[in-house]
Amino acid sequence: MMSKSCVLRSNFQWLVLCSLLASCGGGGGGGGGSSGTTGTSSTNSPTSTSNPSSPSSTDTTSSTNSSEVATGSRSPAEGMWVGSTSSNRTVTGFVLDDGSYWFLYSLPNSGATLAGVLQGKFTAANGILSTASTVDLNALGNSRTEPSVAGTYQTKKTLTLNGAAAGTFNTGYSSQYEGTPSLAKLAGVFKGSYATRTMTDSVSFSINANGTVVGTSTSCTFSGKFSPRSTANLYDMGLTLTGTGCIGGGGSVELNGIAYLDAAGTTLYTVGLEGNRDRGMIFNGLRVQQ
Repeated sequence: MMSKSCVLRSNFQWLVLCSLLASCGGGGGGGGGSSGTTGTSSTNSPTSTSNPSSPSSTDTTSSTNSSEVATGSRSPAEGMWVGSTSSNRTVTGFVLDDGSYWFLYSLPNSGATLAGVLQGKFTAANGILSTASTVDLNALGNSRTEPSVAGTYQTKKTLTLNGAAAGTFNTGYSSQYEGTPSLAKLAGVFKGSYATRTMTDSVSFSINANGTVVGTSTSCTFSGKFSPRSTANLYDMGLTLTGTGCIGGGGSVELNGIAYLDAAGTTLYTVGLEGNRDRGMIFNGLRVQQ
């Protein structure tokens, strides 16, 4: 599970609703993946955020081969992908049906601590992945970059990414992506921590049966909505954060992203970014009330 992690710089803070990394993932389609501007590394020290353990089931039995191209608008690289990088970081990623993606990675040799996220949109065909819109928000390095990421895939088998600062991403497909989300499963109270580049804090999220969510922390209020995705075991998320210190610079910010509820229904992981992908948030929380 994720505890704390994340950092923020003055002109692009990100909150990642903490700990998606190995029990879940965060998907970028629901989350507005417009292209952002390249940032430079900050000298501020990042705060660590805990990262969940990888999903236990990985499905490598599909007979669909990598030469398959998208049917209609669905990406042949769609799915939940779990694995590691060449620099010994744990990876959990989601590629949505439209090719939007979120890949979260941990600190080296520490699968429990989230270090950053790659977000963008793939073009996938004939086993080849390409993208011109990747943003890499690295909490540990306190940086925002736009790497040239490319890779290969075999539908519902393997996915490899190259070009990220965290190294080569080697992942396998997880059939947890194929579950059915429902607001009845999601409803309840979850308590945990969220992180930005300026701060970390604890928060309780109350989610009702229609997906409306409210929350409060020391310096921030949260309000928004979760909606089940029709094509994946995920929820689209829209969340507004308001407060003097919770997002950096004060005022309010609207985030869009995805959420994942683990198979046991006890842990919620979410990740969201604002439209220009300069600010975002991660959250990880345990269910404390049904």
